[in-house]
Amino acid sequence: MSLAGHKGTVNSVAYLPDGQLVSGSSDGTVRIWDMLTGGESMPQLASGDGDVNSVAVAPTGKALASGTEAGVVCVWKLESPREPPRRLLGHNGSVSSVTFSPDGRFVASVGGKGLCLWEAETGQQLSMTSETKDIRAIAFSTDGNIMASLSNNKEVWLWRLSDIPTVVHVLGHKTMVSSMCFSPDSTKLATYTRKTKSTIQLWEMTTRTSIFTLGGVSKSIRTIQFSPDGGSLVSVSNDRGVEFWKLDRDAKDETSVPLGGQWQNIESATHSPDGLYIALTYSPWGIFNSEIHIWDVGSSPEATQPLPAHDGTVGSVCLSASGALIVSGSKDLSARIWDANTGESKLSPLVHQRAINAVALSPDTRLIATTSADKLVRLWDVQTGGMVGEPLHGHTDEVWEVSFSRDSRLLASASDDRTVRIWDLSGQQPSTMDVLHCEHQMRNVSISPDSKLIAGGDMAGDVQLWHMDSGQRACDPYQQNEYQSFKCPIAFSPVGTHIASGGSDAIVRVWDIAADRQTLSLEGHTRPMSSIVYSPTGVIIATGSEDCSLRLWDAANGTQLAVLCGHFGVVESLAFMPDGNSIVSGSSDTTIRIWDVAAALARSPEDGTDASKAVESIGLAEVGLGWLLANGNTDELLLWVPPEYRSYLNLPSCKLSISKYRVIMTVENDWHHGENWTACWVGPPGL
Repeated sequence: MSLAGHKGTVNSVAYLPDGQLVSGSSDGTVRIWDMLTGGESMPQLASGDGDVNSVAVAPTGKALASGTEAGVVCVWKLESPREPPRRLLGHNGSVSSVTFSPDGRFVASVGGKGLCLWEAETGQQLSMTSETKDIRAIAFSTDGNIMASLSNNKEVWLWRLSDIPTVVHVLGHKTMVSSMCFSPDSTKLATYTRKTKSTIQLWEMTTRTSIFTLGGVSKSIRTIQFSPDGGSLVSVSNDRGVEFWKLDRDAKDETSVPLGGQWQNIESATHSPDGLYIALTYSPWGIFNSEIHIWDVGSSPEATQPLPAHDGTVGSVCLSASGALIVSGSKDLSARIWDANTGESKLSPLVHQRAINAVALSPDTRLIATTSADKLVRLWDVQTGGMVGEPLHGHTDEVWEVSFSRDSRLLASASDDRTVRIWDLSGQQPSTMDVLHCEHQMRNVSISPDSKLIAGGDMAGDVQLWHMDSGQRACDPYQQNEYQSFKCPIAFSPVGTHIASGGSDAIVRVWDIAADRQTLSLEGHTRPMSSIVYSPTGVIIATGSEDCSLRLWDAANGTQLAVLCGHFGVVESLAFMPDGNSIVSGSSDTTIRIWDVAAALARSPEDGTDASKAVESIGLAEVGLGWLLANGNTDELLLWVPPEYRSYLNLPSCKLSISKYRVIMTVENDWHHGENWTACWVGPPGL
């Protein structure tokens, strides 16, 4: 929900006990919002004292206080909102913060002359601590016994509450404290410090000692607060948005759960009393600075816990012989094993020290081979996830691709050192075959189904073929084009008679190996090719491209059969299920998708009755900044999808998405667009 109505920046928000939201703005007004309708539930409150910098709600919900630019604290009775507020005078400068004590007895404010304590019922000033004029923020413990204050130095002062507050302890920090909050049970205080190493520190209030430190937090956190259940801390920063931090002493640093969204310049956040929502406000430089955004976060932070998934580009995917397992390699330094039916992670990640370029699964489903920028090839046990033996040494530059022979005895690897190496896995050493030297850096390699040939794709865009038994060239290189290619994806047909290859000119070429000639040219992609695979029967060729689309082609005549536009990054790798009914894709958008081939082939690109089908067949145009365009016509905008949703859309032909989040697009009845767009109106007829 977005709440719009203020004419200036929203500086502060607070929830009433019944769930209504109070907001204070630089337009000089305080507004109260009904969270069911998103409208204002009572007349706006304005005292005429300039910007409202801070608002606070009494525990009973019958009164609220506001701190203003003119240095006045206003206390409003909500039972009679049209009455003028009680104006508390004492500050000689802008009031930056105001809050009620948990028992409702006191109002504390920070502004000119420092910290003031007021009797909430009468407005009488009880104390003025002018010697602490550098205080910037205050917070009450939930039991009402302690008040904490932040100053511009490296200290948090703890005050015992009475008619005259008394300092009882000072918590020292190594750097300046920027934010603090008490836990719901008053047993802990959290403080945030930022400098070279930003941390959130947890203090035990009985002993006044530090008990836990969270590292790896943002250097631009604006505020922290406990979740209503006390199980986590919420931090709000301009660079990382809203994050939940689990308060588990065994939790590792830098482990947080993001609320989601692509927002910048978030100023503050506050939980609703039931913990189901968070209200966000934005700084004067934010795009939505006069709006309040309400986020549904569930009954606990676990409701927004990302699903197990990769954090970086998924550059390689492969399947077990039965199709039960998916193995993926990512730029996040890990390879993972997934259940192909459920998308669940099977083992702990297999971790490299550098980004993983490729993975391959042996046909006997015993070994996983991984390659990396560390110049090594590593072997892993599929059952345990443990490394098998020592890494395979030999390459002198980055290794980009690996391929097993059908009997799982040999492994081929391609490297930027301009070689292809064949490894004898029975002894985990190079085979007796000479190293295959090439003129250019090698980026792709594949062993033919009968293990008689080995093919390599180089950065010149050429396809090389060698005999496996002798290492001699089988023919002259297949030259694709005159342009250099970052990748030259290749794939043998299931019977090994043809090889398909792609390059930087966005064309897929199919070569007849026996005839030593090109037989097909598949044109349709608009950006360089990144992946190619044949279906198990050899009837279909699937291709992935930097244009973010996956295309299916008739392998006999080159006819384009289907276009799938669900990914929002380069389609880096493809693998057909053994039955040929599904295809798995990995992308730079960090997701893995399993596509229903039959559904893709049956879908008509002209089917405009379902928005999700249209997104899948046409795609969200890059030129349209996330808009679905009518048949690619940039003059007709049909549907816009927010950036944070695009990578996680589950589209009709996608059977399963392995990603941190999953977004489902639903369309009730017909999708109204084109000349029929007015059919979306459901109001009274004639209006």
